[in-house]
Amino acid sequence: GGLLAGVVFAFSGFLITHLKHTSLVETSAWVPALFLALERLRRGQGARAPIVLAVVVALLWYAGHPQITYYALMFGALYALYLGVAALLARGQAPKDKWPAVLGFGGRALIAVVLGTALALPQVLPTMELNRVGPRAQGTDYHYATWNDYPLSYLELMIRPMALGDPGELREATGPLHPEMFTRPELVAKERLVGFQPTGRPNLFWEVTGYVGILALLLAAVGLVAGVRKRRGVGMGLLLVLATVLVLGEHAGLIRVFCLLPGFTSFRHHTRMLLFVDLPLAVLAGLGATALVGWIRQRWRAIGVVAAVAMPIVSLLDVYIALGDHNPKIDPSRWLEPPEMVRRIEAAQAGRHDLYRVAVLDAAGFVFANAYRLARGWKHDLAPYDRARDMIYPDSNLLYGVSLLNQRIALYPVWTQVDEASPRLRMGPMSLYNVRYAIEPFNQDIRLPTPSVGVDRKWNLVATLPGDQIQGFDERYEIRLYENPDVLPRAFLVPHARVSSSALWDIGKPGFDPRREVLLSVDAPGSEPSWLGTQTEPITAPVNVVDYEPQRVRLEVDAPERCWLFLSDTYYTEWEARLDGRQVPIYRANQAGRAVEVPAGAHVVEFRYRPRAFERGLAAAFAALLGLAGWGYLERRARTPRHATTEPAGD
Repeated sequence: GGLLAGVVFAFSGFLITHLKHTSLVETSAWVPALFLALERLRRGQGARAPIVLAVVVALLWYAGHPQITYYALMFGALYALYLGVAALLARGQAPKDKWPAVLGFGGRALIAVVLGTALALPQVLPTMELNRVGPRAQGTDYHYATWNDYPLSYLELMIRPMALGDPGELREATGPLHPEMFTRPELVAKERLVGFQPTGRPNLFWEVTGYVGILALLLAAVGLVAGVRKRRGVGMGLLLVLATVLVLGEHAGLIRVFCLLPGFTSFRHHTRMLLFVDLPLAVLAGLGATALVGWIRQRWRAIGVVAAVAMPIVSLLDVYIALGDHNPKIDPSRWLEPPEMVRRIEAAQAGRHDLYRVAVLDAAGFVFANAYRLARGWKHDLAPYDRARDMIYPDSNLLYGVSLLNQRIALYPVWTQVDEASPRLRMGPMSLYNVRYAIEPFNQDIRLPTPSVGVDRKWNLVATLPGDQIQGFDERYEIRLYENPDVLPRAFLVPHARVSSSALWDIGKPGFDPRREVLLSVDAPGSEPSWLGTQTEPITAPVNVVDYEPQRVRLEVDAPERCWLFLSDTYYTEWEARLDGRQVPIYRANQAGRAVEVPAGAHVVEFRYRPRAFERGLAAAFAALLGLAGWGYLERRARTPRHATTEPAGD
């Protein structure tokens, strides 16, 4: 039963389809240990039980997916409440004799969770610091948090995981593509490819799939019936019901109550609580397998042994047949080797040693989406995806050492957001932010605002790579590489500064010249610089980049006058700046960059990443470690039997 439960959980549809979300899977792997630790703590199994619970909580945080950790602690608290109530309702003792043990269990569990979280503060506090300046600092509203729909009809996916289609196997279908297809001919395609087709609001296949296999479902039913009779598995049954109701979201209504919990609406995809549907199903299936094999062995011992061996194998084969081809596989060298576009950039950069960035002008991921359609998913020839590599989408640039302007991450400082609806506003800062090359697939010449000229100037076409056919149309695209003739250095000197409350908009205005003026954003009242500058003529003195590392940037300047140094790296609260060894304030400049004031003369300016949140977390974790060790010692001492000594009786 234990083996089958492990197989069902590890190869459940939730974990298989989320395999690409590494931190989610790694965090989910610790969830069963959390419930096991709670069980052992309630049973009073040794002095190490609360220590184990604290360590498991810490590992949940360190695994790196806050949403799963949040859900795990939420459901874990409810499960602990169930264990306490079950202990009070158990027969054999008067209620007044049970309360001390139950309250002791609750207190130990709470202390263990607090100490476990404190152990993980080196991970938690920096994440909270980033979230504090991110788009979800105040959480989200109810509709955003529950946007992904899971109607009651989706429960069919627990029996037929491909009932709504297969995203990895696109098939042809007929029908209109767009309501304006008759007035806009470009919207008329020859064929329409259909894969996963959710009903209702948009959703993703891997966010609604929790298939565990038909055998596992049948065994879970057996385990629930057999467990209730022996008072085992009731807690898992209640967890199954509660998690299912919450996954149904608005269709069951209970999620509105949970949205009142602090932090609950910070996360999207409430359907990820399917993990807590699959876990009790796996445990109940294990109980069912144990009960069924026991019943069979009492009558036919040999058949019982065969059943015990066959059940995990059949369960694994069931899920493998249903979802085994969901995750595409490819030769690693085929993807890790730099694509042709990287070679073209390196050739254009030959002989130059200055820093530069690349921008990908395909915010909607057209090339990748087109490859997905041409390949008809990912279960056949994957060659179309090779073309998408030339776009160097984020974060594949990290594989090839390319500094990219684009980002793709849910946690980011809000000041790095750019209005996608305004091309001029979006592309105006490109020269300012050291973008020398741009990759574009739409066969259009790039004209961008050139501050020093005051007009839009055409970028230079460096290379053209052949693209694929646009799926559904009789035309092909090309992937073009452009070079910016007016790119600004990664760091440069500016004579004048101006405090701006709308720097992003001011950058996009005609006539703004970042060589003459730097725009400072002051987030806290009263922290404005005392000096802004008087000169307006550009400073030609270069800035020498001595060291450029992920957590340290060292620059040398020889300023002809008092001025400002602008560095087009992302401003973040955990960076500090030193001028000739003396700490100086950093200002958020030109919407997302950094600026420091520099006196006239030769100076060394060093930017160093100092994660104070991490340092505070490290100190707290060390204190928690000492507290945990002391608690473990006291627990062990309290459980050690004391041997009484008998003194000889007096006359």
